[in-house]
Amino acid sequence: MDTGAQDVRYNGKLVRLTTIGAIVMALAGSALHFVYDWFGQSTPVGLLAPVNESVWEHAKLVFLPPLVWYELTALWMGHGRPRELLGASALALWFMPLFQIAFYYAYAAIARGDLFVMDIVDFVLTVVLGQALFCQLATRLHCTRAGRVAAVLSIVALASIFAVFTVRPPHIPLFMDSETRTYGLPLK
Repeated sequence: MDTGAQDVRYNGKLVRLTTIGAIVMALAGSALHFVYDWFGQSTPVGLLAPVNESVWEHAKLVFLPPLVWYELTALWMGHGRPRELLGASALALWFMPLFQIAFYYAYAAIARGDLFVMDIVDFVLTVVLGQALFCQLATRLHCTRAGRVAAVLSIVALASIFAVFTVRPPHIPLFMDSETRTYGLPLK
């Protein structure tokens, strides 16, 4: 089979997985919102799942589900191509929390407050745009060995940032629980 036909099959499979992924991520992210409480407010779980109602903690909803999905996508794509997905994964994983936070503050400034329906729109829009970015980059980006190393390191850095700012968040509005006016993991 010629490489053009292989690329078409590869791209078609990637688009299908990306579309399914958006649905899975939206469902998994919605469930992740409650995992910390379901597990008895366990600190290790809190490093991965939101521990309060701060804007920062909600950004975890668009980090862990996509991270897991991108790993599964790389396995399902097979034939050496997973290495090419690392750059796209890293860029999408950084884009989604940043977009979600920016969109929240933009709509909250316009609406002069937090609106639950807009929080849902923000979450779903972030997932859809993140998946669109991932798919576009995955079909166009050539990730060198150095690029793959940088991608992995950037993903580890982002996961570390989430963990550190859950345990020791700066006392600024981004990290403040809107209901309890506290920051990060609750003191036990």
